[in-house]
Order: sequence, then structure tokens, then C-alpha cells
Amino acid sequence: MSAVVALSSWPINAETPMANAPSIELPNGYIGIPQHYLRYQQTLSSVRALLADIQFDDKTLLFAGQDPNGLYIQVGIIGRENYERGDQQRPHKLVYGRKWRIDRDTPSSEVIQTAFLAISKAYEHEVRELLTVKDAW
Repeated sequence: MSAVVALSSWPINAETPMANAPSIELPNGYIGIPQHYLRYQQTLSSVRALLADIQFDDKTLLFAGQDPNGLYIQVGIIGRENYERGDQQRPHKLVYGRKWRIDRDTPSSEVIQTAFLAISKAYEHEVRELLTVKDAW
């Protein structure tokens, strides 16, 4: 599997350059500004725009939401429940991972890194549910 991040909506509307920030024109025509010279004001729509440009596989979905505690990212995996043992074939369903909190001043690159970590941990959780330790004594 491979993950692809293709930022079609760059620059992200949550990023504002600081006064006198250094910049360079990139070969693709974009103006590059180092992230430590940017101010960030993430919103639900900016986080959703970032997640929309991340592709992992067809059964892994990324969601952004907001609740009274703030913004968050959540992974959904389309698959079968693993925690029930037996030979019964269970139907596929959407299984949600934990919520990953995103502060409003989080750099866009860290939102992308958080999405990667959320996917990694969601699959790690699924593997742990499949792990069986048998007592050899």
C-alpha cells in the first residue's frame, strides 16, 4: 500500500504569512514560505480540504469533525469486526478509530502527519484484535 498526498488546494486557506516572511518561487510557480514563518488558523473546512487530498486505499476513510472540544480527525475502516472469534462470516461495516485532536494553530504539515499516525494506529488496533496468545504450559 502507498499513501499519496497531492495538495490541489495549495496554499491552504488556514495559512497566513507573517510580516516580512522570506519566500522563494518554486519550479511549479508556487511561492514557498517556510512553515515557521506562517500563522495557522485551522478550521473544519481547512482540515477537510487537507484530508481530501490524502489517499491511502479504498477501505480507509479520513473524516474531520468538530465538537465542543474542538477539531478532530478520525479514521474509518471498512471491514469486518475482528474481536469476535468463530467461523461466522460477519458483514463489512464502517469501523471508526479514535478521535485525533487538532488545535486551531496546528501547521498544515502536522495535520497531514496526524492523519498518517491516525491511519497507522487504526490498523495497529485491528492487528491487535487478531493477535492470540496461547499458553504453552
